[in-house]
Amino acid sequence: MKILLVDDDPDILLLVSFSLQKHGGHTIFKAADAAAGLKEAQLQRPDAVILDYHLPDETGTVLLARLQQLPELAETTFIFLTGKSKPEEIDELLNTGVAAVIAKPFQPEEMAAAVNLILGQ
Repeated sequence: MKILLVDDDPDILLLVSFSLQKHGGHTIFKAADAAAGLKEAQLQRPDAVILDYHLPDETGTVLLARLQQLPELAETTFIFLTGKSKPEEIDELLNTGVAAVIAKPFQPEEMAAAVNLILGQ
C-alpha cells in the first residue's frame, strides 16, 4: 500500500517510515508540513495518510478536512499519530472521520502491525 506520513518531526518520519517499509512492505511518502502533505497527497493518491495534529503551518484537523474534500482520496484511510492522549481529545479526533488515533510515544517495532490492523491487512 502507498502511505503518506505528514509530521514535522524528522525522527518520527524516519521511525515510522522505516517500520512501515521493513515490517509492512508499504511504499512511504513523507511531508513535513500541511502544504507539502496536501501536494503530496494529490500527486501520490495514497491508500492511507498518517498525520500529526501539530503541524507548523496548520493543524492536522484542518489538513484532514482539506484532504477529505478531494474526490481522488475518497477511499483513503486517515489515521492521526499524535501526542494528544486524553480520552476527550481522542474522541474529538475520532469524530473527524479518521479510522484511528495512534498515540505518541509509540513503539516503532509495533507501528507496522498497528497500521496493518487499522487497514485490515
